[in-house]
Amino acid sequence: MVDKDKRLHVRVTSEELRMLDEIAEREERTAADVVRRLIRQAHAEAFGSPKKARKK
Repeated sequence: MVDKDKRLHVRVTSEELRMLDEIAEREERTAADVVRRLIRQAHAEAFGSPKKARKK
C-alpha cells in the first residue's frame, strides 16, 4: 500500500462534484480514488508511462 500523506484541496462547481460522485459510484470507488486515477491517466497520456520514483 502506498502512503498518501499529501492533500489536495480543489474547488469545483456543483455540477463537477455531481459528475465526480457519479463516476465514483459507477466504479464503486471513492471520489479520491477517481481523482488519483484520472491524474495518472492524464499524466500517462501527456508523458507516456510513469517512471517509478527512486527512493532517496
